[in-house]
Amino acid sequence: LAKYNERDKKAVLKEGDIVYFEKKRKKADKAFKKVLHTVQPGESMYSISQKYGIRLKYLYKKNKLSVDDEVHVGDKLRVY
Repeated sequence: LAKYNERDKKAVLKEGDIVYFEKKRKKADKAFKKVLHTVQPGESMYSISQKYGIRLKYLYKKNKLSVDDEVHVGDKLRVY
């Protein structure tokens, strides 16, 4: 479960967390093919990857970002 959700094995889940029971995809569903995600207050790359079921490393790669880069409210991200 921790591996599929890119979480530490000791991380504690809380109510409302999105959890995947199988490996996430490299890109979002085709319904989001031409849609950009606009970063909202409180969102992180991790929470966005969970929302769309995308592996975190591919979300960074799609948007030409490194893990050291921060996203800010209003940034537009490709998810497909």
